[in-house]
Amino acid sequence: MTSLRNLSLIAGLITLSAALAGCSSDEHVDHHGRVSRSDRYDEPRTSSEHLDSRPLDIRGISRDARLVEETRRPGDTITFTARDSGHIYLADATRRDVVWDKTIRDGDRVTVDPDHNRIAVNGHDDVKIDLKSNNRFQLYFDRSR
Repeated sequence: MTSLRNLSLIAGLITLSAALAGCSSDEHVDHHGRVSRSDRYDEPRTSSEHLDSRPLDIRGISRDARLVEETRRPGDTITFTARDSGHIYLADATRRDVVWDKTIRDGDRVTVDPDHNRIAVNGHDDVKIDLKSNNRFQLYFDRSR
């Protein structure tokens, strides 16, 4: 059973590595252990490359969107700074649905704080909704929209 888990973990890491190939990422861990990442796209991607980087069972997310950030445990705050204009989606991965989306511009900074039911763009509250802070959230970005 343990060897099956290890094999699954290795396969997952290989898939994640393949999905991230071709882009550069600046990742920062703050003193609370929260991770923020800004992605820059170096080359155009085909739709088939995006299918491996996002769950197929989350409806409402563009096929060209790619996962740019996610919560890893309850209490995490996620932050993304766009390096291109496009469309951002916040998915509740636990419920498998999109809870918020918005068109953003190059340089816009999106912050999601599930514990405080807060989504902010450039430091200004965009919307206050019940985010169910124990759920897992994923942020997707589509620069083609």
